[in-house]
Amino acid sequence: MPGRVSLALPASASAMPLAEAVAVRLCAEAGVEGDGTERLVAAVRCLVAFSVERSHGGAGGGDVELGLELDERGIAVDVHDWGVPMRRAGGPDGPLPEGLEAPPTRRAAPARALPRRS
Repeated sequence: MPGRVSLALPASASAMPLAEAVAVRLCAEAGVEGDGTERLVAAVRCLVAFSVERSHGGAGGGDVELGLELDERGIAVDVHDWGVPMRRAGGPDGPLPEGLEAPPTRRAAPARALPRRS
């Protein structure tokens, strides 16, 4: 039984049946049945669809990475994409929420010559 499955899917509608099939197969390998499988497939479907629709606009042209990892506690789901960012500081959506803005840049102190030892 694989402990981790990771794959890159096209950021399009064709990603959904592939993501669902991988989730179902991992559940079968792990001995997860019924409601557990349905819940995992629903979570994977929701996360992958969100990524395809929101970060890539449903138009494709990118990848969505799906990772499923089995451990003693259950199955962890990771979904990553490299599409359009949700917000940009100073962009049309306004500034980022407080605490998410970039930290202020720190200026380095001017270099001072060390005294020479005689």
